[in-house]
Amino acid sequence: GKGLRKVLYERFHKLELLVQYLNQVAKVCTLLEILIIWTLPSGLVVKQSYMMSDEVRIKPFNHSNKKFSLRVLNKAKFNSDKQVTAFMPNLVHSLDAASLALLLDFYFKESTDVKNIYTTHDCFAIPANKMECLVNLLKLTYVKIYSDHKYLLKLYEDIRKNIRTTQNKGCFNEETLEIFSDNFRDPINFPDVKKVLGSVPSDFDFKVLDKSSYCGRYM
Repeated sequence: GKGLRKVLYERFHKLELLVQYLNQVAKVCTLLEILIIWTLPSGLVVKQSYMMSDEVRIKPFNHSNKKFSLRVLNKAKFNSDKQVTAFMPNLVHSLDAASLALLLDFYFKESTDVKNIYTTHDCFAIPANKMECLVNLLKLTYVKIYSDHKYLLKLYEDIRKNIRTTQNKGCFNEETLEIFSDNFRDPINFPDVKKVLGSVPSDFDFKVLDKSSYCGRYM
């Protein structure tokens, strides 16, 4: 809960900045009433659109006074709360799925003789003699996705492109990151990803992954 988040945020300050950034992005998209769209490293395009639902009561039988309640999707109105709260976990889950897709691609290209593999989320079952190969490919996958700032910048550009595409021409001021809309008196401020990335590159050395281990169990 809150205690765990406090410890994580104190130890990893950029994590708190990232959470705030993603929440602000989701709020902006919700205000503009547009989909939240991002592209995964695997190439898959994800479109998040949680909509409101309306309750409809019907009386289907003439011989009975019983009524039934149905929830009907309102395709014209976003569920603002769900759009905001679901964005970060959905992004994380989609990146997990992209990691798995890249891992399988690496594995089938590397393992030309035996291609047996079974996966459940982040657990894997493979022949024992392929364990070392799998561990090395896992490291390669995570480094490919997370070793630089490029993906976060790509996400940043995807969201801005969607705003420019769906709103009036010239509505997005690229210098001030202000969005102007006829529906709002004041401009909407789009969050700056540079506040998350910082001007100084991360000092994390990804070479430490070479010495890391993945929990394997032989059966």
